[in-house]
Amino acid sequence: MSFLLFAVTALHVLILVLLFVATLDKAWWVLPDGETVNLWYDCVFQNSTQSWVCASVADNPGVRAVQGLLVGALLLAAAAFLLFLWQLQAGPGGRLFVASGATQI
Repeated sequence: MSFLLFAVTALHVLILVLLFVATLDKAWWVLPDGETVNLWYDCVFQNSTQSWVCASVADNPGVRAVQGLLVGALLLAAAAFLLFLWQLQAGPGGRLFVASGATQI
């Protein structure tokens, strides 16, 4: 039983780390011309000034929806992890983790 609790805790932490990295990653795609595109900015390295020029990609409603869903998933996963820890430490003993599981799903 302790292995199962350890595995569920590790799964919660893994999901949080993966969502956090996916949300804040600097470059999801690096295009052949040196341009990088991610969920928040479209950046181009200019050789003349030796600097990055970034523009927001928030004008597209589809990208806005993905941004909102990703941030929402991160918040719900964090809430599920905190609820799981609360149920594990201070919650009523011998009961199922229904609230934590429902929040995670």
